[in-house]
Amino acid sequence: MTWIDKRLAERETARVRHLSIDQSAERVYAELWEAVKKCVVEAANKGFDVSTNGSPHRRAVTVSSGAPRGSRKELVLNLKRENHKILVTGIDPAPELMLDLGADNVACLKLNGKQVTYDEAAQAILDPFLFPPPTDEGESGMPSFA
Repeated sequence: MTWIDKRLAERETARVRHLSIDQSAERVYAELWEAVKKCVVEAANKGFDVSTNGSPHRRAVTVSSGAPRGSRKELVLNLKRENHKILVTGIDPAPELMLDLGADNVACLKLNGKQVTYDEAAQAILDPFLFPPPTDEGESGMPSFA
């Protein structure tokens, strides 16, 4: 096999990999969202004023921030299919969620480079959102309860 043959084979492998991830993006995103919704239901049952909303490629979780005047915070998950990412906004630092292929060549979710379950990813996203660290002003940063 010449170097050109090797490069052609690499190109084909990359093409198949990209196609596999692209075809699974919607499923992975939907499974993550189901895990997030399960956590949101539990949080609501335990007194958090929290809800979900959004569209197929932009899902949101909102929670009362406990701040004066009943302001709300929003956590957003955007599927960026072309980049094989799920962009998370509303927490800092934002985790890096990537769509990738696992060792078994099945599409999976990676959190900061490590393959995780959907439940693990949901917890990693929601924990800093529902339980933010205290602010400099001494406020707990905790959401208020209904």
